[in-house]
Amino acid sequence: YENYKQECIKKYCEYIHYDKEIKIQKEIQGKPYIKHNPFYFNVSHSYDYYIIAFFNHPLGIDIEKHRDRNYHYIAKRYYNEDEFNYINDNGRKAFFDLWCMKEGYTKYLGESIFNHLKVSMVNNNKLITQKDNCYFYPVIIDPDYSSYIVTNTQTTIKEIYI
Repeated sequence: YENYKQECIKKYCEYIHYDKEIKIQKEIQGKPYIKHNPFYFNVSHSYDYYIIAFFNHPLGIDIEKHRDRNYHYIAKRYYNEDEFNYINDNGRKAFFDLWCMKEGYTKYLGESIFNHLKVSMVNNNKLITQKDNCYFYPVIIDPDYSSYIVTNTQTTIKEIYI
């Protein structure tokens, strides 16, 4: 995946006419960045898909395949009551949507998901679209996958290069 990431970043730099040296570095928690760059990026992968997003603001992204898991057990253990009820009402896809929102949020923050599993992504039995200074955008790639981008600015998904 590292070679693919490098190739995608190189192509994006060509696209925006950025011709300086590219050296990927990682923050303490492992969030990748390029020092002195005019853009931000984040990556995720799950089975058949590897996704990388570029934007002019910090962002986090996650993608997950809707695979067979005991998602009720995981939700009961790690999610709050509102989220657990949302999953019960909406099924397996809802579990993975919530996971991607949480993972995207923590990747945006540059932290571990285990620090934020209890942060609620549901309000009035609906997925949130904003929390604190963050906005949550679903990315539709494949009906068997969930994916979300989280950033600190209100935008349209079209403005984010995926």
